[in-house]
Parts: sequence; structure tokens; C-alpha cells
Amino acid sequence: MEGYLPISLPSKCKAYGGIDPNSICIRPFTGKEHQLTKEITSINIKKKLVTLLSNVLVGIDPLKLTSGDVLYIVLWEAINSYSNLYPLKIYCENCLQEIEVNVDLNAVESIDLPDNFSQPFDVQLTTGPLKLRLPTLRDEIEVLDMERLGHSTYLYSLALCIESEESSSSWVVKMEEWSSQDIMKLEQELGKYIHGPTMGGRYICPKCSGEGTLIIPFRADRLFSART
Repeated sequence: MEGYLPISLPSKCKAYGGIDPNSICIRPFTGKEHQLTKEITSINIKKKLVTLLSNVLVGIDPLKLTSGDVLYIVLWEAINSYSNLYPLKIYCENCLQEIEVNVDLNAVESIDLPDNFSQPFDVQLTTGPLKLRLPTLRDEIEVLDMERLGHSTYLYSLALCIESEESSSSWVVKMEEWSSQDIMKLEQELGKYIHGPTMGGRYICPKCSGEGTLIIPFRADRLFSART
């Protein structure tokens, strides 16, 4: 397809059944998508991402994307639709002065899922065995919707990753009675498969010439709007 480029996702499509990694392609934003980025707010950001990614991505339903793949695609669009240089105002960790730096987004490291990854994967808790899967963009949207209704969502976000015929809400009721060790074990098992951009960057202070590290803001609207 004209204007589309192949993209190798950090999940290697191992989290998606029946998806050929070589079939996923992407294109940079046009004016249509740039306009959509201007409509992003903290409330609608995840749903706007679905619209944006539906416009520019082929080969997979954006709602099925893992959180790590979503961030990777957002970073790709920030680089290829705008610039690899991302301006930030920070305090130098060496001289403690406020400085302006341009972080090279191309230098951001990304972590891939291991070659032997498959899901659902098993976890053994004191309450018994469970099967887990990685969180998706659909899950993130559902969690935000629950937050807007005034519900506590941390356990719910974990429950969404449990492969089961039971509802996530019923799992939350059970999890509220679990030991904190079992909750931590669930967190740790999901944490083993964190993938995507690390969002860490490096800089050289223009005032003292000292080198330092920083964390690049994760929100897509910040990555899209900082240069425009």
C-alpha cells in the first residue's frame, strides 16, 4: 500500500493469535490525524488513540494491541510524523539549573518479548493456578471508564488479565480477600513481560556540560504536541 511501511512491534505479535508480524504496516500522520491529536485530553486519550491507530495502522485491530506495542507505535508516529528531537525543560542533575534539552527519540531503547513467550501463561498462587494474558488497549479503555464511574480500578486492571469464563468484576471480589503476597505475585508475573520503549533518555547539560538521564513523558498528546 502506498505510503505504508512495515513495522516490527516489540511483542513480535506473540501476544496475538494468528497475526502475521510481516502483515502489520503503518504510515505517518496526515493533516487528518494531526487534527485529531489536537483533540486529545486526559479523559479521551485512550479512545482517541484507537481512532488515530485505526487510521494509520493495518494488519491488526488497535484494541487488541498490548500496552507496550501501543507505546512503541506512539513513539514511531512522534518520530516519523514530527521529529526525532523532543524538547524538554528539566533541572540538570549535576548543576541543578533549569535547562532546555532536545532528547533524541531514536535513541530510546525498546524491550522485546522473549522468543519463547506465549499466552495465556500460568501463575501459581496460594489460592490455586491461574492463566494470565497481557493487558491491551481495550483493557486500558475499560479501566478508564470504570474510573470515571468512581470505582477503584487497580484490582480490576489485574482481573482483566485473568483468562477465565468468570467476569472481571467477580474476580475483583475474590481478589479483595486474597493475601497481599498473592496480589504481588500476580503483579510480578505480569511484570516479567513488560515490553516496548523504556522511555529513558540522556542529555548533556548546555550550562555545565554534565551528562544525565531523564524519563520522557509517556502521554501521547505530549509526544505529539511538543514540537507543534
